[in-house]
Amino acid sequence: RTIGGAIWDWVSPGIRKPVVTVPDHAPDGVKCSLMGGARLVECDSRPAVDLSGHDEWVEVYRSPGLDITGDELTLSLWVYPRQQESEAALLTKGGHQYGLEQSGAELRFYVGGAERVTLTAPVPADWSSNWHHLVAIYDQGQLRLYIDGQKEASCDCSIQITNTPFPVNLGRNAERHGQDFVGYLFQGLMAGVRIFEGVVPMDQLVDDSLRLEPEARLWLDFEDSSTEGDFYSLGIGARSYGIVWPDRTFKPSLWQIKKSAQPVAAAPVDGCRAGQGDQPPSL
Repeated sequence: RTIGGAIWDWVSPGIRKPVVTVPDHAPDGVKCSLMGGARLVECDSRPAVDLSGHDEWVEVYRSPGLDITGDELTLSLWVYPRQQESEAALLTKGGHQYGLEQSGAELRFYVGGAERVTLTAPVPADWSSNWHHLVAIYDQGQLRLYIDGQKEASCDCSIQITNTPFPVNLGRNAERHGQDFVGYLFQGLMAGVRIFEGVVPMDQLVDDSLRLEPEARLWLDFEDSSTEGDFYSLGIGARSYGIVWPDRTFKPSLWQIKKSAQPVAAAPVDGCRAGQGDQPPSL
């Protein structure tokens, strides 16, 4: 406790990257950023975000509206997966609260908190290089997973979703995919991402009517983007250990170090000596 924090590097590493955001059309208007080399594309007349699997994902900033708890939840999104060699996060809020992910030839929908309940279903035979509509619903005692409008799996579930301190990510699980992760993230396209606190009928989700927009907690269409300055990219989960930025400008920690390194003097507040029965002075 006396030595303070360790200084790892003088210069923080990093590559200057633009801050690229996409609009959320839900009432809260949560800020969402394209990370790494993620980019917007048009595929089969559908606006989408393209994720290569190389440290690319969509970061959805923390918002109280996405801290959904209880026993009602609806997740809906379109995916165009490429060949996936490892487990891939699709739409997740950490590894326990709620999410959709792919593991090999299996899709998983989970909800929970300290513990989680997971519903699985096999991916269709034409899974790779085709568009698919995924819907996951928690409806007061039952989990249901739909693929392309058909219910593929269901199970009983009585757990109450509890909040965990992780953001919603597309293409990444913020709880598991940090600086020690060495695999690939999701490889493919995503479009029409929706999150609702409540149960939305399947026919309305398939229709994708804009009348649902005011009820959504997240509504991403990836139709356009904005550039808002730049930042130093340190890679997935990396940390800025240095005390100056890559361009050698000062970080606030430099002024803290200047203060912390000042000489310290110590003196007794009175004449009491430890071990001689005297009571320590009151402060």
